[in-house]
Amino acid sequence: MQINGFSNTFNLMGGLPARPNDSLQQPTSVVETSSPVSVQADAGRRVAATSSSDSPNRSAAAGQQNEAELAIIRELAARDREVRQHEMAHQMAGGQYTGAATYTFERGPDGVMYAVGGEVSIDTSPVAGDPEATLQKAQTIERAALAPADPSPQDLKVAASARAMANEARAELLREERESLESEASSEVLADPLLGDESPVSEIIEREAQERAQRLELQEAERLAAEKRTELDEAEQARQERREAIAEEIQQRRERQAEAMREFARDLAEIQAQLRELNKRLVETGALQGAIV
Repeated sequence: MQINGFSNTFNLMGGLPARPNDSLQQPTSVVETSSPVSVQADAGRRVAATSSSDSPNRSAAAGQQNEAELAIIRELAARDREVRQHEMAHQMAGGQYTGAATYTFERGPDGVMYAVGGEVSIDTSPVAGDPEATLQKAQTIERAALAPADPSPQDLKVAASARAMANEARAELLREERESLESEASSEVLADPLLGDESPVSEIIEREAQERAQRLELQEAERLAAEKRTELDEAEQARQERREAIAEEIQQRRERQAEAMREFARDLAEIQAQLRELNKRLVETGALQGAIV
């Protein structure tokens, strides 16, 4: 799938479009094939022919063909789930800027149409005359591009483009603020309590602009750190779930081994009882009298 030029891991659909409205495009382009249908028809004919003299061979061939078809169906079903989840992740993160998802399909041997590719449109144009809104929009686009669990190389390109748009919006905000301050104060001289002297307004404006840039950089660093913490938490959760699964598997294995030992003990006790009974009968019949001391 591709958001404004993003694509999922199935296929790279090309470079980043420059139009205001891009589309997140998924996988490989798929051409529907009728071969599974003809295969199914052949399978039907082969099953119908089982009444002939060579029906065992034909039945074996039909069984192998059915197994191959089931494997294809499982693969198509897995691809369908992956495609739809990928597209939904882009849509949910993109919010109002994304459109409906469209899919390309392939017909399976069972006659069902499976999604093997998809596309979600997204508006990547800046908000005219509003750098603050453009900044928020760029951040939303970046989140949408990176929303799937497996963003493709094209998704990463779009995320980088969104970050560039966000940086431009930040720079525009700084320019607007600087122009506003300069227009108000012009070249007046103000007392700067931090410096303990009188400084030109231009110097004060420059310092404020630098401080604002530093605050924006700090906010961006905090955002990236929060995302990293989230990734680490998710990784730790996955490791914990894996450890629990392994512990459960070990416990089940131990229980199976214990049950096997108990069953062996029961069998051994039964064999020993049978041997005692056999010895008793031999003694009663006198077969072991010569061996008794």
